[in-house]
Amino acid sequence: MKKILIASLLLLGIFVWVDAQEGYEFATVKELKITPIQNQNRSGTCWAFSGVAMIESELLRLGKGEYELSEMFVVNHS
Repeated sequence: MKKILIASLLLLGIFVWVDAQEGYEFATVKELKITPIQNQNRSGTCWAFSGVAMIESELLRLGKGEYELSEMFVVNHS
């Protein structure tokens, strides 16, 4: 049983290696503007960071410019 398992894993590894050798080329279909990534550290306020990021992205999409809104303002007032 052990020999069959080892042989199948080796065979699978060979197939994966051969498939990876073909290479892929990716083309950019549409590039969206984003604001810089913010580090929430250990604050436990991921909901505020995601909400503010959505608002910042919408401002960019609407052509209103790039803003860095405060996540902690939202947390403080909730």
